[in-house]
Amino acid sequence: MNKAHGTETKLGFGDKLAQVIQKNRFLIFLVTIAIIVGLVFFLVWVTISEQIEKSSTQKAEELQERYDKWKNEYDTEKNKQYKQELVDFIETVIDEYPNTLACQRALFTRFYMTREDALVEGEGGEKQDKSQAWLSMLDDMLQAVKANPHSYLAEMALYNAAVIIEEIDYYQKEGTYLLDRITQDDVRELIAEETFKNYEYDLEQLDDYALALYIYFAKTYPEAVDYPHVLLSTARLLETKLSQVEEKGDSDSADQILARIREIYLELELDFEKNDWTKIAKNRNIMLKIQEGETEEQEE
Repeated sequence: MNKAHGTETKLGFGDKLAQVIQKNRFLIFLVTIAIIVGLVFFLVWVTISEQIEKSSTQKAEELQERYDKWKNEYDTEKNKQYKQELVDFIETVIDEYPNTLACQRALFTRFYMTREDALVEGEGGEKQDKSQAWLSMLDDMLQAVKANPHSYLAEMALYNAAVIIEEIDYYQKEGTYLLDRITQDDVRELIAEETFKNYEYDLEQLDDYALALYIYFAKTYPEAVDYPHVLLSTARLLETKLSQVEEKGDSDSADQILARIREIYLELELDFEKNDWTKIAKNRNIMLKIQEGETEEQEE
């Protein structure tokens, strides 16, 4: 029997889909264009990134070649010329290839050059003000961390930065170099604020900023090769902090610091048993226990 005139025919899925597309054709058109444009931008970005990475690698290799050329030149005039050319090239790489491995290597190269100059004593044993040189070294290492924080060079740079601060503190106290112009404010200004997020001690002297960097290193790079060494350095500076708070009679802070030192030494002994730094940690732990015993005897 034929269907009566006027009866609605049930639409199939294809018909319904066609109606939806017809009603929303402008929106669908815009979404399609957006996807195509996004894909094009992504492909362009990938291509540019690959070109930058390739060029960065070439610059890093050229950087090493220029460095070797300068170090191996014994003619005084040529040596000065090559050094200046290297310095200029370093500036170019840092400016044109930020956040790349080449930038980090340029910062490291400048750090080594500055350090070599800074450790040279003046003629006749005359002391020279090395403040700017040491601050420059610290800045280069901290910038190297920021340039590419996930690279192995970032780990090395962060460790070096902490060591530099310790050296500044040491040389200031010993008077080896004139570094009196370097203040805590100078150092604090160069360190990113996030570094102090997990730092829970007072910032009273320069070594405390080195301690903050070591603690930040341990939190950020627990898989790093230098991690055991950083743990030992952290415990060593905490021992100094322990002595300071004990002199102030702050027993609560002393107990907290002592507990943290013990945790670090235990971590080294359990997780890095065969590491050379663990051997030193064991010896320091023994000395710490001996000192604690002497203190208890004196209190009795």
